[in-house]
Order: sequence, then C-alpha cells, then structure tokens
Amino acid sequence: MQFCSCGKSLTCASHFPRLPLAGGAPPHPTPSDSANVISGRFPQHLKTVRPRALPSFLPSATLEVGRGRCVPGAPAGAPCVLYAVWIARSSLWTLVMRRSPFGVDICCRKGSRSPLQELYNPTQLELSNTAVLHQMRRDQVTDTCRANSAVSRKRRVLTPNDLKHLVVDEDHELIYCYVPKVACTNWKRLMMVLTGRGKYSDPMEIPANEAHVSANLKTLNQYSIPEINHRLKSYMKFLFVREPFERLVSAYRNKFTQKYNTSFHKRYGTKIIRRQRKNATQEALRKGDDVKFEEFVAYLIDPHTQREEPFNEHWQTVYSLCHPCHIHYDLVGKYETLEEDSNYVLQLAGVGSYLKFPTYAKSTRTTDEMTTEFFQNISSEHQTQLYEVYKLDFLMFNYSVPSYLKLE
Repeated sequence: MQFCSCGKSLTCASHFPRLPLAGGAPPHPTPSDSANVISGRFPQHLKTVRPRALPSFLPSATLEVGRGRCVPGAPAGAPCVLYAVWIARSSLWTLVMRRSPFGVDICCRKGSRSPLQELYNPTQLELSNTAVLHQMRRDQVTDTCRANSAVSRKRRVLTPNDLKHLVVDEDHELIYCYVPKVACTNWKRLMMVLTGRGKYSDPMEIPANEAHVSANLKTLNQYSIPEINHRLKSYMKFLFVREPFERLVSAYRNKFTQKYNTSFHKRYGTKIIRRQRKNATQEALRKGDDVKFEEFVAYLIDPHTQREEPFNEHWQTVYSLCHPCHIHYDLVGKYETLEEDSNYVLQLAGVGSYLKFPTYAKSTRTTDEMTTEFFQNISSEHQTQLYEVYKLDFLMFNYSVPSYLKLE
C-alpha cells in the first residue's frame, strides 16, 4: 500500500475528521465506525486485511485500511493509509492501535525508512507487545486531554517559547521533549551523539554539565513557524515521564539537600524559607541551604507562587513542559522501563545496532520507598492540594494515586 503522493500534509477527508492543530493526534475512526466494529459489522469503507501471523498473546486481530481522498491537492481516489487494529477480548472488541501519522510525506523519503514509518507502518504486519503498549500509552494521553478539554483549551496556540524543551535531531528526524529528573542528562548525551556528526561516539564520555549547555543542542523554538509546523508533522516526537511525586522528591533531594547547589539555594531556598518558615534565622535567610520538604510542598501549593513566576523546570508539570494536549507524541517512554523504552526509540531511529542507552548505578535513585517516607510528615490537606497541582500528569501517564496519600 503506497501513501498519497500529495507532497504536503495529508489527512483522509472521506470518513475521518480533520485535526486543526499541527502536531496533534492523528485522525481515528468515527464513533459510528467504532460502534459498527464493536458489534461485529465492519464499515463498508474499510478494507479488511487479515495478517498472516499473529503474536501468541492475541486471540484474533484484523487490520483495517481506510481509503479516502487525500487533501490538499491530491487526485480523487488516491489511497491514504489509516489503519486500526481491533483485538477480541472477552467477547468485546477493544481498539488498541487506531491511528497512523497523517502529516508525513514518507512516500517521498529516499533511502532508509523514517522513525515514523517504523513506528506506525512496520515492515511486518505482526504486532508486538511493545507496539500495543505504546499505542495504549498514546491513547491514555489523548483520552485524558479530551476528558480535560476545558484545561487544554486555555492554551489553544503555542508560542515558540513553549517549545524550548523540544530538542531536534535533523539527521534522524526526531524531536525529544526533555523532562528534568527523568533521565534527561543521558538522553541529552544521546542526542548530542546523534546530532554531533561524528564529534561524539560514546554518550558516557560527555560530561554531565556539557550535556546541559544549551548551545550543544538545537531546540524547536529556534526555527521559523513554517519550519516548526513541518517538523511537528514529519518527525517522530517522544518524551519520558516518571511518577509525579517520585520525580518531585528527586528534584527536592537534588536541588535542596546537596551543598553544591548554591545557585538553587540562593534563588529558591531563601525565598521558600522567607515565605514558609516562621522565625527563620538570618543565616537561613541568607544561605537558603536547609529547606525542609514540608516547606517545599507549602511553597508549591501557595497560590502566590505561580502568580509570581512559572515553576522551575525541575518541578514543573510534564503537561506544562511538553504540552501533550497540543503536540501529539508518538512515543511516551517511562522511567520505570527506561532502558527498554530508550533502546526502542534508538531502534526506531535506525541506530539501535550500535548505540544503546547508557546504564548507570541505581544506588542514588529516588525510589517509591523514599517518596513514601518524605510524604509521611505532609498533612492530608497539603497532600490533596499538591495532588491537584500534578493531577493531569498522574492521569495522562496512567499513574495511580499513591497508596501513602491521605487525600481529603
């Protein structure tokens, strides 16, 4: 099946809705189509193809290829591939892979296949556990955005400044939104290897401080508006996430309990102590190097804090850093499966045979047990308020409410 040779961004107009936002979620079957398939009556406009081989964990599956007229500028009847895989489970049909990238001129790409082709249009029709897992993660983000549309509508248009966390790799057609405290140092190292044109070969040879030098990586906000839209439609976009409160404790431990972080102590520690600590000593107000976790939490939930200035990136929500309700991420990696998900990205980029995600000692990592201990002295009122701040991150990335929380 060939993709439409429109030479521009594509959508299928006949049976699928068009998406107004560049880089957003690709089209998917209409509600009526879903109802027909769930009841076992396949829509007439879908061509049914039975895969030759199915993984053992699937009882049955059907690959549906929808045909429609490509827009803009394509001749009538030109094929536009949009596929959906339906898996029978407990006598119900569950949609597990329901969208194909629509803004990609991959028919015209010469040479090796792009990461988006590898992800959405694999060489083999056989599905894998990995493909199903990542589709479910994408769907979780999409469904959460729809359920919380009132929140996402507050920011209908992104500005270039909103895109400063999106690192671009032109050679491999990748866009990575980095989230501090979610292995972003090692992923920046990898992006430096990928974009270095031979300057680097081993990511672990790159000093951590050099990985965070902004001039070493190009971010999406440095492009013109047309170039931004083209890359959002054409490149594979990915990010890595972490359980929100574990990430928060990790940020606190790193920025407020390490004596070498004097810049954070001066900028944020002194402010937190001045606002949250009664009868603070002059030394504490001057140094800001002994912030308690309870004071940090009180600072985060204080309405004055966000009115004063945005959160620092180390404790800002993923929703606000990467804008997943406005930008459709093709792959959502998780800290809990970091190496596996990272190497999957590298495999899709075509470099997995010689470049692997760096492994490192886990002894200093913030764990669930540590997080539980830090929250023991936080009042239920403050726990509830803090959860509301990070609620979208919990829902969007399918993290359950921690068992140690005492929500009111």
